[in-house]
Amino acid sequence: MTLFRAMELELTVADLMESARVDIETARASSETARACDATATRENERALKTLTMVMRSCPCARGVEHGRCTCKFFDTISHDKGAIFRTAFFRHVDCEVPWDSSKCDDVHHIQALDLRAATYEAMGKLDLAVKDAEWMVELAPQMLDGYIRLGNLARLQGNEEYACNLYKSGIEANEVTGQGSSPKLQQLHALLRLFLKKDPICLPAEIVGRIFSYLSWNEILRILRVSKQWKRVLTSPVHGKLWKDIVFSHRYWKLKRVPLPSQLSEILSWAGDGGARRLVISNGNGFTEPTITQLLEASPSLEYLELNCVSDPSLRSTKKIWNQLRSFTIRMSNYDRPQVDSPGGFPRTFLQNATSSLEHLDLEDMPWQWYHEPSSLPLLPRLKTLRMSEYLHMDDRTDYTPFPIFPLSVAFPRLEQLWIDSDIPYLTLEPLEIWRGKWDDVWPHLKVLKFNCTEYLDSIDDYAAISHSTLRYLMSLRSLQHLRLDFKSSDWNKLFKGRHGLLSHLGGAQYSPSKNLRSFILSSPISPGGARTLVSNAIKTGQLTSFDLVFPEEPSTGKIVKTSLRHLKGYEWMRGAPSIHTLGCYNFRFPFDAGTDEDLPLPQFLATFPNLRTLKICSWEYDTLEFMDVVVAVLSVTRLKTIYTPCVDGAFLDQLREVAQQQYGVQLLADIPKEQWPMPLEP
Repeated sequence: MTLFRAMELELTVADLMESARVDIETARASSETARACDATATRENERALKTLTMVMRSCPCARGVEHGRCTCKFFDTISHDKGAIFRTAFFRHVDCEVPWDSSKCDDVHHIQALDLRAATYEAMGKLDLAVKDAEWMVELAPQMLDGYIRLGNLARLQGNEEYACNLYKSGIEANEVTGQGSSPKLQQLHALLRLFLKKDPICLPAEIVGRIFSYLSWNEILRILRVSKQWKRVLTSPVHGKLWKDIVFSHRYWKLKRVPLPSQLSEILSWAGDGGARRLVISNGNGFTEPTITQLLEASPSLEYLELNCVSDPSLRSTKKIWNQLRSFTIRMSNYDRPQVDSPGGFPRTFLQNATSSLEHLDLEDMPWQWYHEPSSLPLLPRLKTLRMSEYLHMDDRTDYTPFPIFPLSVAFPRLEQLWIDSDIPYLTLEPLEIWRGKWDDVWPHLKVLKFNCTEYLDSIDDYAAISHSTLRYLMSLRSLQHLRLDFKSSDWNKLFKGRHGLLSHLGGAQYSPSKNLRSFILSSPISPGGARTLVSNAIKTGQLTSFDLVFPEEPSTGKIVKTSLRHLKGYEWMRGAPSIHTLGCYNFRFPFDAGTDEDLPLPQFLATFPNLRTLKICSWEYDTLEFMDVVVAVLSVTRLKTIYTPCVDGAFLDQLREVAQQQYGVQLLADIPKEQWPMPLEP
């Protein structure tokens, strides 16, 4: 027996494997240190190959002889079929006549030796030999995952991405067939397969590319155009013109003082295709000159939404009649209250007039002063549906207290459906009455929403305020009115809208009673139960009113808020049990809470009378947190609510109350009262 054979017998397989690993690591370290060590690396690799071959020959399946590899199975030609590699590996060798039993082995050391030998060949640049060993691994043990990983990695190294992907899939499929369950090797296969699931999004179908990038703003897309020439070519192509239809200049442009150059704007709008931008927003117009804005507008004849905030010149003096698709226009300014309309710095009347065929929504902040005195300064917009107008001038800063005339608006905007008179236009008037006598029924026959906000007190002892009350009372009588929002304060709240107070007897008397079609009435301040009855009793009788707010009066001077709340609630006996009500708001109340009898729980018992009440907005800072939580639980116990909004509880208390509401009563409890959308969505 030769010395070499004696040593082979003495060494165990594990020792041989460890020796081979040491040789491979030494060779790797040598090749990484310097080129001069290439010879050393080669010697170590060759030594490792001999050792690994020794391990393979010592395997019982080889019987001390190295069998030839299979030459009749070609995995790369069948890899695209699901499960084909696994099935083929078990077939008998027809052409190369390798015995079936000698071509199968599940010995771990045998497979590891092949794996290390393939890795060694790979390190030496002998990829053909590495591939043969990897294929032999799959042939010997198709149920083991090592061969699929090694052969797949070699396929990737050779640039055959599709074959590599199919090999990783085949390994996962083999694991499913054998039912081996999860393992580190299986996780490795999944991780390798995920590499092929990553695709350059630009290479996806156009509709998917458009969907992906639609979540980015135009200036975010502008930055990512630098990824590659292909990205820029695809994202600026006509097929993706929609990505450039929504142009919003955020406050960032004002802070950085970086308004795009005219040439840049032209290029960007050209990417949007025919018609240019559909939506244009300038969040802060400082730095945007009149020529720049004109360029944006004239390059976007298909504009549908325009919002300008604090631009240096809001007059928009372009005389072109090209914006026949403009549906919504918002302009917020602070300096066109004095210049004449259409003059530099003035209100853009002509621009709006040129959009008369399409404009439906108008939002004005700091209304032009000419609208108070010169009806001719109003643009005629027969298709306008919603109007929000406001001023931001404190009463102490006013020099002119002229009430705003309502009727000229009805001529300029005859088909108005929603009107929001926002801060701060405190005084309204119906003058001149003589001109309108006999024409009242023609005023806004389609008005469905009326919102009036004012931060100042409107007391009836003030003549202007009294006229405003009468004007509001008239608007509330419009037959089409469905939603009413009043947000103002008055020290004589208990007299507001009560009985015939403020009724315009000179307009025809009782025929101007509140609308029977009123569906919701939301308040921010108290009115008397009698005043509320005057305004909503008709709608309750017709079964139209679905939402109402009860705001209880404050008693800062006497401190008798409990008695005041009881008296105020008792005044609403006429509303008890209204079947049409499904939403109520209750604010600023304080009731006794002895909980001995039903009489001690007036609010829960009042709410319990409404058979269809499903939503409650409730808040009162007259209780401490625990007391208020008890009130809410008492309400839950006697009603059939689905949702409660209460901003009076937060933190751990809110979590506790929410859990009780959900688990014991099946009610969803939310902390914030939802903000109303404008324009309001209307039912057909």
